[in-house]
Amino acid sequence: MDDAIKKKLLEKNEKLINMVIERVRRDFFDEIVLIGLTGSFSHNDFHEKSDLDLCIVHNAVSFGKLWDTFIFDDVGYSFTYISWDNLESKAALERVGVSALTNLQIIYCAKPEYLDLLNILKEKAIK
Repeated sequence: MDDAIKKKLLEKNEKLINMVIERVRRDFFDEIVLIGLTGSFSHNDFHEKSDLDLCIVHNAVSFGKLWDTFIFDDVGYSFTYISWDNLESKAALERVGVSALTNLQIIYCAKPEYLDLLNILKEKAIK
């Protein structure tokens, strides 16, 4: 992929990520605890039409099961909302998708203690 195209994709994603984080800080600080990047952009293995995958971890019952997908500039985006309880179940291997826990590249954390808890869950899942 051309370096200029790669740079443009990364800049667009960074702008979108910053908008999401700004909104979380403003409106959902007590509910959203972590945001992690997953998928091809987290592994630096993307192409011109790769989607941006964000895993948004919350601790609020009101979020339920949400999944936002949309297309912008001919590229898909996927935001998955997952509860903290669900992450704990994944760590205990009670649910599929443990890679959603172990491969998260954290791009936002509401409080440092959530990172500590996440690392504990990752270790539990890997064992």
